[in-house]
Amino acid sequence: MLQRKLKLTPMMILKRGRFFYFFFHWLYEIVADFCLSGMLLNRTIYNEEQGAYPAQSISYLYLREMVKAVELKVNDVFVDVGCAWGRLLGYMRRHTNAKKYIGIELNLAIAAKAKEIFQNMQNVEIIAGNVLDNFPMEGTVFFLFNPFDAEMMDSFLSLIEKSIIHKLRLYYLHPTCRHVFDERPQHWKLQEEIDLKPAHLGALTLCVYEYNA
Repeated sequence: MLQRKLKLTPMMILKRGRFFYFFFHWLYEIVADFCLSGMLLNRTIYNEEQGAYPAQSISYLYLREMVKAVELKVNDVFVDVGCAWGRLLGYMRRHTNAKKYIGIELNLAIAAKAKEIFQNMQNVEIIAGNVLDNFPMEGTVFFLFNPFDAEMMDSFLSLIEKSIIHKLRLYYLHPTCRHVFDERPQHWKLQEEIDLKPAHLGALTLCVYEYNA
C-alpha cells in the first residue's frame, strides 16, 4: 500500500510558525515573570472604584515594541499610572536608564504585592492608592495603559495642569479617552502616534503627548 506524501502548503507552514512563536513567547513570559516576582503576572483583577478600569499586565510582546518608542534620559522619573504588579516597571528598569521608576496602583492588595516584589530595588517606588490623592510631583515621564474613564482622565489632567510647572511627556497606550487631551490644546500637544504591532498580533495605538505648563 503506497503512503501518501504530505504536502506542506504556505498556510500550514505559517500556522506552524505561529505555534512555535507563541510557544516560545509563553515560555519566555513564565521565566521573565518568575525572575521578577516569583509568580505569573498574566492576570486581570477588576476594580470596584467608579471610573477605574481593571488591573492587568501588558504582554511582553507589546513591551518589546513599546520600549523602542519610549525615550528616557538619566535624569527622568518614570511613572506608571495603574502599575498592577509591576511587569512594565520591571521591564523598563531592565531596558532603560531613568533615575527613578514609580508605580501607582489603586488596588491596595495588588500594590502591597508590588511593594514586596520591588522592595530590594532602590530606584523603584510603589505608591498605593488613587493617583489623584497620591500624585508624584517629581514625575517627568508618565505612562498610562488606559487606566480609567474620561471623567477621571479629565481630573487627572487638571491635577497635572494645576500642580506641575516643568515640561513632561505622557505615553498613552490604547487611548480610549484621547478626546480629553484634544479638548486641552493649550497644554497638551500630540507629538506622535505609534502603532505597536508585534508579529501575528493586532496593533495597539500609543499616543505621545508633551505637556507645557
